[in-house]
Amino acid sequence: MGKRRGNVADAKPPQDDGAGSAMWMYGAFTCFGVVMALAVQFYSGVSKQQSFHRLIEWVRQNDGFVSGKIAYIDGTGKGAMLQTSAPVYAGESLMKIPHKLHISDANIRRGHAGSRLPAHVDSIVDLSLGRSGVAAMAAWLTSQHGSYLSKPASTGFWQPWWDMFTPPYSMPFYRQETELLLLFGSYEFQELGRMLFWYQHDFEKLQQQPCSSKAAGCIRELQLMDFDMYQAMNQFILSHGCKGPGDKPHIIPVFEFLNHSPELASDLNYQLDQEGNLVLWAKWDIPAGTEITNSYGRRSNPELLQSYGFADPPFAEPFWSVRIFTQVLAEKYFPDLDFSEMEIDVRLATPWLENLPAANSLDSAEIALTSLQNELSRAKGTAPSILGLVETVAEHFLSWYRSDQLLQPYRQMLEENRLGNATSSVWWTADEGRADVSRERFASQVQAEGDRSKREVLWTQARDADHTDP
Repeated sequence: MGKRRGNVADAKPPQDDGAGSAMWMYGAFTCFGVVMALAVQFYSGVSKQQSFHRLIEWVRQNDGFVSGKIAYIDGTGKGAMLQTSAPVYAGESLMKIPHKLHISDANIRRGHAGSRLPAHVDSIVDLSLGRSGVAAMAAWLTSQHGSYLSKPASTGFWQPWWDMFTPPYSMPFYRQETELLLLFGSYEFQELGRMLFWYQHDFEKLQQQPCSSKAAGCIRELQLMDFDMYQAMNQFILSHGCKGPGDKPHIIPVFEFLNHSPELASDLNYQLDQEGNLVLWAKWDIPAGTEITNSYGRRSNPELLQSYGFADPPFAEPFWSVRIFTQVLAEKYFPDLDFSEMEIDVRLATPWLENLPAANSLDSAEIALTSLQNELSRAKGTAPSILGLVETVAEHFLSWYRSDQLLQPYRQMLEENRLGNATSSVWWTADEGRADVSRERFASQVQAEGDRSKREVLWTQARDADHTDP
């Protein structure tokens, strides 16, 4: 979450004033970058498979490891994926990607990158994500992409990674108007408009402010930047970044190709060691010819949609959450309260599913309530109680849900389920009088089943019963 930028008098993010506030992206998408990237690959005569093998060799030559049992598959219905070419066994090591190969705020400032752009970014005080490491990474990636399109070899050490790069044009940011209107009324819809506002704001600042003496030589790097690609790189970091040391995003070669599965179904465990190196191993036996997947973390569906452009099936969602923009709270419900020192947004969340493995941190609900309490204490004026704020926010969302015809059949299903079980929270399927249909029960069954094929049967049965799947 970023701080509200009170010192930008002429910079005010778009308000929640209807569909027009976020209809900006129609026509914003450009095919130029895609066409040029395809042309580079076509004329170089190098296929994605060849590029992947070169990427693997690059990792190995730089003290990393990628199992020979991992194959790259492209052109599937879900895009690129990693697949096993031979049986993998529980606990087997599959990857080690050294910290020095990560694209990160730290690495683009030193070593093989040696970019002057980070110093230029540091000199601008009101960039939206300047302190998080995202702004410097997005600027560097955009400039490097321009360099790669003109001459692939100009990217030097990083060329094997660039040979495999694909812009993230499947993100909600680039969806068609008819799809985006399905999100109308949600804060995820509103956030799309805010993204464009800040991308435009930051890009203009980067281009207009002269390079400082500490960033001498950055002029050429700025000239290689293109606004459409700058948007795409911000989206790429959002969808491909892994939180690394200092809570800053890292783009990790090869690891980034893994598709997501909910935590209950993902095949892999991974961790970043004390030096920032990524190590990856199998949770259980994986047959040959199987896609290997990784959980992108314990995220609710609104978080998954915002960050990656998809959602988990509702029976596997680890917790539920809603975002609250503090500006909306202040203007609509608490007009006498000054929220200017608060974060741009805070969140309410339910606890994690009890059957998920214990995490080394507070539960989602505890984190959300603690954060909310801290933020309320920073507001000026008479702050509402947490209970009062929660009730106000709940009613705010319920008013939307009651009027949304797309949700009507699922609200009705929830009401019918509660006739048989007053505490039911199941809205995606009919429990047919059974009191044991729940996310908790499904998680318990999956966790208790040690046979992969039987777990897949449980998933298939749950998916077939999910009325929201189409």
